[in-house]
Amino acid sequence: MPRRPIGEKAMTPAERQRRHRDIVTQHPMTKSEREDLQRLIRNREKVMKTAAVQRSAELLAEFEQQLASIYSWDQDEVWKEAHNAAVETVKATAQAIAERCEELGIPARFAPTISCSWSGRGENAIAQRRGELRSVARSRVDAIEKSALTQGEGDYS
Repeated sequence: MPRRPIGEKAMTPAERQRRHRDIVTQHPMTKSEREDLQRLIRNREKVMKTAAVQRSAELLAEFEQQLASIYSWDQDEVWKEAHNAAVETVKATAQAIAERCEELGIPARFAPTISCSWSGRGENAIAQRRGELRSVARSRVDAIEKSALTQGEGDYS
């Protein structure tokens, strides 16, 4: 069907569909072409599944890396300054406590103390919590993988 000259009214959806049907029926696919197309689609699906599994492994590895990370107070300049300021404050406070204990007659071995410490981990410092976090991460990654696989599947027969 010839193309309409420029300036004429655009084709309606029905006309477009009829034109497409006419073109397709003029050159139908051979059985060999259909089989080649099906084979190509199956191969692409296999590649997509492999990529989804690989991405899942990458996500879990990234999570394990984060879970295993321990942050030292001196690896960041802001943390270092904050830590040093806290240590100095605690030293001054400990001195004031010791002086007051001496005034009250409390022996040094029974006197209260104050200290400053840095925890290089958050909630992942506790083994039980790490197990819970791993379980959540695995289930989330599995859901992402299944979603990706489901989107790529189809009936191509």
